[in-house]
Amino acid sequence: MSMEKRELTGELPVESDAAEGDLEALTVPHNEQAWPKDWRAYAACFAGFCGMALCWGTIMTFGSFFRFYDDSLLGNWPSDALIGLIGSVQAFLVLGLSLIAGRILDAQYHRPMLFVGGVMIASSYICLSFVGASWGLILLTQGFMAGFGMACFFTHSSYCAVQWLPGHKYIAIGITSSGASFGGAVFPVAVNGLIGNCGFPSAVRWMALLFGAMSVYCIAFGGPPPNVTKHPLSRSWKCWMNPEAFRNRMFLYFTLGMATVFFGYSPLLFHVTEWAKTGNGLKPYWFLVIMNGSSIVGRLGSAAIASANSKSPNPLLRIHAVSCLVGAILVLAFWQLAEDIPTSISFCVLFGIAAGVFVGLPASVIAYIIPEENKQSLGAWTGMMWSSCAVTCLTGPPITGALVRQRGIPAVGYWAGSCLLLATALISLAAWEKRKYDKSKELAEKRREESEDIPFAEVQAVPEASRDVQYTLPVFSFPVFSLKLAS
Repeated sequence: MSMEKRELTGELPVESDAAEGDLEALTVPHNEQAWPKDWRAYAACFAGFCGMALCWGTIMTFGSFFRFYDDSLLGNWPSDALIGLIGSVQAFLVLGLSLIAGRILDAQYHRPMLFVGGVMIASSYICLSFVGASWGLILLTQGFMAGFGMACFFTHSSYCAVQWLPGHKYIAIGITSSGASFGGAVFPVAVNGLIGNCGFPSAVRWMALLFGAMSVYCIAFGGPPPNVTKHPLSRSWKCWMNPEAFRNRMFLYFTLGMATVFFGYSPLLFHVTEWAKTGNGLKPYWFLVIMNGSSIVGRLGSAAIASANSKSPNPLLRIHAVSCLVGAILVLAFWQLAEDIPTSISFCVLFGIAAGVFVGLPASVIAYIIPEENKQSLGAWTGMMWSSCAVTCLTGPPITGALVRQRGIPAVGYWAGSCLLLATALISLAAWEKRKYDKSKELAEKRREESEDIPFAEVQAVPEASRDVQYTLPVFSFPVFSLKLAS
């Protein structure tokens, strides 16, 4: 009851047992805006950074393995499409299992899941060092075993950061997602250097040791915050799949857009070293390193912009759509025209920055568009978005490999550019839906404030049943807000 109403009725403020809880509820939003003083929050954020390097950074490194398998280890067979299938299986499992991983995270089983993932990653690369020139065994170890292990770290990276730093979630997600850029820049150098100095088996064992050490850190410091709400698991399919998400047009358009992004982006990563063969003294894997390393600028820059505009309207979706458009233009232009080292490096730097935005922002976008009543299902919504991208990640590289065999390496540029153009249109639709949603919400708030401005004496004159104000705020599709006063 407001102070004006209390003065008119003669009521005095009453202290209740819930006062302490109410005060805490009022102060939480303010406290969340401050940077936490608990060192565990920053240790958990760095654990997310390491986890993203372990999963997506390793996928971004597969271009170096692709080149080594094609040129040295496997020879003329299998084809580029079959070699690319190894990396696409990794990406498929990392994204596809995000649906399960996200729901497990909502139940707060962080450390058990990370333990399983760490064991699988280290074991897979140890096994890879013994399989030799067998495409099938490489697919089993590096594709399936490693992909399963990496899936345990992927969704956890951003989820854990948001839990520990809720008032700075966009910066936290930007920092953790930059772990992929770090891994994608450092791991190719390590792999190529170790293979050249000590051979493929020993190189892979050293990488297994590195991955194991990073996994131990993630397990130790990547747990959930204390007193966090748990959502127990059940056998119901609704426990794992939230049908409300796919009735939300913002989520639906954005998810379709991201699936289209990965349809073209993953094949480009795998073929960039083949495109970069120049014979001018710069080793092809350096182009992959430059592209992955420069993506950290896009990841951190977009996170900073999102954090600076954390209140609605936030330009997240518009930034994402523009980055896809810029990436499409760069690929369609430079992929065909780059014939010397400076032009090729320029393409890798510029496209890397754009890729850092459209690959690094999705988790932030989901945290931005998810309705308030579904905030506790953030892990499930994020997992469903990534899982929807899994099919295109699996099918994109083999399709592109077949195009390369028929049309040559320029086909990769046409394919990736077309996919990014389509993604631009879909994500723009999501931005349009979000704009309509925000305007409708503002209108509903304005009407609510106007109804509260009615003098108290006039309200007293109205029958009790007539003073019920109902607000309808559907979370599905295009939200419609209504204000109903009973007659």
